[in-house]
Amino acid sequence: MSYDISGVNSTLRITTSVTFPAGFTISDWADDADAIDITVKDIAEGGMGAGADAVYWAVPKLIEMTINVIPDGPSDINLQILAQANTAVKGKLLAKDVIVGTYVNQNDGKIVTFNNGRLTKAAPANSVAQNSKIKSKQYSFMFESAT
Repeated sequence: MSYDISGVNSTLRITTSVTFPAGFTISDWADDADAIDITVKDIAEGGMGAGADAVYWAVPKLIEMTINVIPDGPSDINLQILAQANTAVKGKLLAKDVIVGTYVNQNDGKIVTFNNGRLTKAAPANSVAQNSKIKSKQYSFMFESAT
């Protein structure tokens, strides 16, 4: 038996409450870093009670997603606008965008929607790697849930 685990042509559609209410689709992924990385999250913890009984409890955690796009490409430009609108600066009103991210794997047709998110990390400018190439632009989000 064989399995096709290709992620070719996968997309992420970002819709925000203020800055991009119509949304935009990301498909211009970087070639030197993971396109989409969804961090494994703890869903439960456990311990031993005084009577040596195992006890477990659910742990609510946010879902972290990191993406890497081509620097100065269309997605990077939109993500920079989103970052600027949501970056705290003295005397500036924040957009406070609530974000929905819809991930589509074109290979198998699976769609995952990430809800109630915020952009949490963004580089304000391009960086240059040791080989003189402009580095991929990395952005991170945190989401409350995925369906």
